[in-house]
Formats: sequence, C-alpha cells, structure tokens
Amino acid sequence: MDIDREQIIDQLTEHYYQRLGKLVEDNRIEDSKAVFEEYIVDGIDPNEVKYQWMLLPYINGGIE
Repeated sequence: MDIDREQIIDQLTEHYYQRLGKLVEDNRIEDSKAVFEEYIVDGIDPNEVKYQWMLLPYINGGIE
C-alpha cells in the first residue's frame, strides 16, 4: 500500500485544528491548551517551518 505522506500530515493537522476549535468553543480552555501543546513543539507550528515528520508503521493487533 502506497501512503501519501503529505495527505497524512494534512489530515493530522486538520484534526488538531478542528479539535482545538471545538474545545475553545466549549470553553474548555485547559483541554485546548493540552491539545495545542501536543501539536505545537517548543512554541513552533510545524507548518510554518521546515519540520521533519516521523511516520511510524501501524502495527495491527496492538501489544500482547
């Protein structure tokens, strides 16, 4: 299966932005800060700088 790296990164980014917006809309400020800190590393938005993403393979079945 050929994975489109850019599509995965775009989907991840969109997920974080949507979740962050919903949390702020619901006035869940502490939760929104936690989500923000998961995506923004050392105060840097990975979409604004040359950022190297590391994609790990999915291991179906989990840990035994």
